[in-house]
Amino acid sequence: MQLSVGTLVEPSNLKATSQAAFLDADGLVRHAVCVGMTGSGKTGLCVALLEELALAKVPLIIIDPKGDMANLGLGFREHSAAEFVPWVDAAAAQREGLTPQQLAERTSQHWRDALVAEGVGDRAKAWSQQVEVTIYTPGSSSGVPVDLLGSLLQCPPDLVGDEEGLADLIAGTVSSLLALVGVEADPVTDPAHLVLFKRKISVSSAICQARGVSFGNALPTK
Repeated sequence: MQLSVGTLVEPSNLKATSQAAFLDADGLVRHAVCVGMTGSGKTGLCVALLEELALAKVPLIIIDPKGDMANLGLGFREHSAAEFVPWVDAAAAQREGLTPQQLAERTSQHWRDALVAEGVGDRAKAWSQQVEVTIYTPGSSSGVPVDLLGSLLQCPPDLVGDEEGLADLIAGTVSSLLALVGVEADPVTDPAHLVLFKRKISVSSAICQARGVSFGNALPTK
């Protein structure tokens, strides 16, 4: 599978040519690192690779501490003014003596012209039609919240009535919780593991007890 990464440049002056540049996707099956000076295009290259992989229907998990990759979710189908209106800064429009609608129309036209000039208009439309982007936001409700511990409070439906399977799940969960706080516990002989395994307590309480502190002291009171 060949991934389009733009066009080749003339080595003498670094000006873009009309010759397309491709990268063999098989070269991405192991670890990779992208290095370069500030402003050299590291993020742009990586975004292009991610877009190409997504268009090729390769599932992606992107960890984005800076927030650069979240813009992949802003793929508009037609790049119409109506699609831009919710994202227009009303204050910026006012400073330019425009209404938000007028600024949205100008921004829309700018994007459509730029996509045509770069020859990627069809690919941009394909992205909005074919790729689904979900943004998970741990500790925040601005995207899709992530609540790992809350999911452990309910018994999986397929284990209802399966005491042995449920016991294995609980033992594994207890071991994982103890490992989070640096406790290597034997499921058979270690008192900490046995106490948490036998007691019916919340996950948050289990973590606090594993650390040897009380629940009341672990969290601030309002």
